[in-house]
Amino acid sequence: MRKALENISNQLGLPLAAPDIDPSTQDDAYLMIGGILWGPGNPELEKQLNQLATAKAEDKPEHIHHLGAIADSRVEGVLRWALTTSSDPGVRGAAAFELAQSTSTDSHTALVKALSDQDEMVRDQARTAIEQIGGFKMEPLLRTAMHSPNDNEAMEAGDLLERAFGLQVEPDFWTRFTSK
Repeated sequence: MRKALENISNQLGLPLAAPDIDPSTQDDAYLMIGGILWGPGNPELEKQLNQLATAKAEDKPEHIHHLGAIADSRVEGVLRWALTTSSDPGVRGAAAFELAQSTSTDSHTALVKALSDQDEMVRDQARTAIEQIGGFKMEPLLRTAMHSPNDNEAMEAGDLLERAFGLQVEPDFWTRFTSK
């Protein structure tokens, strides 16, 4: 069921508010203006998804923050969707900020990818969120990102490991960036 809902979500360009694990007994899915909700209804989540979809561009980051305040595990997927798909840097930055409380590897990976966002504010929010999540959880992803072909992502990952978390990075790693 998840794959079908993800395909519909992608085709419609709407977020999928779904639990991290597939509850085989949850067959209820709701298509709304603001997204697809899988599982039991949550009036506040439904309201915020619809408001996000219909809000003026300048108000959308505020709605992302309202979404982040909802105690529903399905919110994390919506925030991840906003971080990875929105063309609005304000929305991406707000989503990165809210994902500082994230628990899933998918969200942590999205934050690492956001280190190479074209917008400086989004990169700053991603760095801050990664710092709040902590080196213990983020070190493996950051070490992998150090090998990214994207220089910005690699350099930010190495910098976070050294400066934010006090972890050692091989000295020859930095020559990749000084030789250009």
